[in-house]
Parts: sequence; structure tokens; C-alpha cells
Amino acid sequence: MTPSRSTGARDRTRRGTRARFAAAFGVIAVVVLALSTLGSGAILSPNSSAVSPTANTASSPTVNASSSPNSSAVSPTANTASSPTIDAKSIDGLLAYVRREYWEIYDADRSPGTDDDLTSSKLDLILKGAASTDAALKVQLLGQLTTTILDLSSTAIGAASGERICDAGHTDVTGVAGATELFGEAHPTIGTVVANLIGAWNGHLTNDGRAWSFGYSEAKQMVAVLVLEGMNAGRLITSSGC
Repeated sequence: MTPSRSTGARDRTRRGTRARFAAAFGVIAVVVLALSTLGSGAILSPNSSAVSPTANTASSPTVNASSSPNSSAVSPTANTASSPTIDAKSIDGLLAYVRREYWEIYDADRSPGTDDDLTSSKLDLILKGAASTDAALKVQLLGQLTTTILDLSSTAIGAASGERICDAGHTDVTGVAGATELFGEAHPTIGTVVANLIGAWNGHLTNDGRAWSFGYSEAKQMVAVLVLEGMNAGRLITSSGC
């Protein structure tokens, strides 16, 4: 059956929306570049003593990537050709906003200067760990979640150019097996996805990746990683909500 003209227009609009969002999520690459001289360290995986935070990141410091359901690694493939930018001067303000608005993970004790605070060097570890093929699944999940939260936060404080995303934006998770069950609906808002994962956090944000954890099974963590990386690449977001 030939699609109606209105149906074809909706399909073209949907594809155009996804393409525009795909260009918007390279903002994190700029953050990583700005932080690259601020700290170094190791993210520990469950089966190894240490993972170099620079592994697989020399040519592409973005964590927006594709991963198969049978892989525990997130490949740091580039997705930054038309990336919006964050002014390096805004990074401190961005981190402060994240600590304040998403304190459950990034400042759990609500006290400044303690070991659970998100800092620029700790953010560097989170994002580099997420891009490492040797990183533990929970590190990948925290990295992908942090990427989404940085995009939301940069929109909120006006630090990013290009397409914006807000909590009210909608997603389509039907292409990821188990995602509808995990998030309770086929088209959760961006805020719903983020809140679900924040609620599952049961770790402590020290400099040691072994203290980072979520109260999900390995299978659910993989589902969440696939959803978040799809959102961060712009594939699963159907409206910005802004």
C-alpha cells in the first residue's frame, strides 16, 4: 500500500528530527577536550587491575557510540562533525549545576569539598572510562548517564549552541529489547529515563570506579546503556521538550 501524503510527511519530519539531534550530542567531546589536561587516573574493571583512562580515546574523545547487546564495551566512535560547543569558561558553572540538580549521584552528602563531589578531573575519568573497551559495565552506564545529564545541564544554563534537550523531551525505546519494561513505557520522557537511573544508583562517586554501582542486574544495565547511548547519538529522541 502506498503511504498517504500526510504519513510520508510525518515520516520525513521524524527522520529530520533525529538527524538534527544526532548533530547536537557532540557537546561532550568538547568537555573532554577541555578537561584533558586536568587529571589522569585509572578506572578499574571487575576483571583487571586497571584500565588506562586514555585507552581508545586518542583520536575521538566522545563516548557517543554503538554497542551490541552481547558486548560489554562502548566503542568511542566519533559523532561530532557538527557538534555544538560549550565555552570552556562555563565548565565550572556546568559542574556546579550538575552537583546541585543531580546531587543524588554527584554530591550525595550535599557538602562541598568531600570525596563524592563531581570535579573536572573526576568527570574526565567518568567519560574516558565509558569510552574504554575494558571498562566495567557500571562505568559505561555512569558515563552514558553523565553524558545525557551534561547535555540537559548545558541547555539549562545556556552553555550550548545547536539543538537543545530538556526533561520533557520524548524518546522511543521500542527498538531496544527490554527497555519498555525497564522504563515502564515505550516512549518515556528524557527526564523519566534519567530519574529511573538516578533512582537505581547505589554507589559512591569517589575516584575509584569500583565504588560506582547501580542496583540493576547486568542485563538491565546493558539495556540502560543501549538506551542512553541511543539517546546521546540522537537516534532515540523524538522531541526535544524545550
